[in-house]
Amino acid sequence: MGILKRLDETIIIENDRKSEKELVEYCILEGISLNNANLENINLSGLDFNNAFINGASFKNANLNDISSKNASFIDCDFSGASFHFCNFLRTEFENCIFENVDLRDCIGDMKNIFSVVVDTYVMTFTKTMMNLGCDTKTIKEWRNLSVNDLEDEEQKWLWNYYKDTIFEIIDKRLGVENG
Repeated sequence: MGILKRLDETIIIENDRKSEKELVEYCILEGISLNNANLENINLSGLDFNNAFINGASFKNANLNDISSKNASFIDCDFSGASFHFCNFLRTEFENCIFENVDLRDCIGDMKNIFSVVVDTYVMTFTKTMMNLGCDTKTIKEWRNLSVNDLEDEEQKWLWNYYKDTIFEIIDKRLGVENG
């Protein structure tokens, strides 16, 4: 039985024949508001959020891999712990959203909240606190403290040895960190 609730526990929609993912898709298609929705821990992978406007929703620990979100707006949403593999957010608006402990594997950011750079054969994606390089996600602080010897993969070792300073120069400039 699928049921979607708002953060205050009021019911948005319920249907005993549809999953929560199907109900989210139905709400988007039918224009039913998902403002302040509790979408925590839901597998929403592959959904089409194109042109959606969602305000105040919680997507904590949600699977948002491979979603489409062209011309979508997410305002005051919490994406803590969410997974965003293979997403392209260049035409997505995020305003005052939380991106703590997110997994951004092979993600193209909106370049305002989620930033992306191709480094050799790797996609590097980062937020104010998290960074993803290839398949590895860590806090920026953990990446800063990582030495070449901490890596197992030979290609990653070469990349890290060659580009580490450049990577942090990009991050610091983009995030406005003063070093000097």
